[in-house]
Amino acid sequence: MNNTMNQNQKSIEVENQKDTAGSYNHLRLYSINKTSQILGIRHQLVRKMILDGRLNAIDFDGKFKVPMASIEDFIKNQQFQPEQKKSSRGPVRNIEERIERIIKRHS
Repeated sequence: MNNTMNQNQKSIEVENQKDTAGSYNHLRLYSINKTSQILGIRHQLVRKMILDGRLNAIDFDGKFKVPMASIEDFIKNQQFQPEQKKSSRGPVRNIEERIERIIKRHS
């Protein structure tokens, strides 16, 4: 009985972690190389940011994995916004739209 209760409790906790789209994208883990592609920066900089504590990551026996939630937080907390390139896809109006585009592109 107690085991079933714990499983149900864990199930509820995971259910509560779903994002607004009902998916688990924020739980996905990315390599340093994939993270560098998503952020558009060199993988050496991603590694440095992890070691400096500016980007949260999980250390799996010396191999870092970066949760999508950490990537989103990093983007949201940027102090400056790079100049927007003119694109046929249209300008990114806000940070949430940018994050959604990144998630769709890399899912």
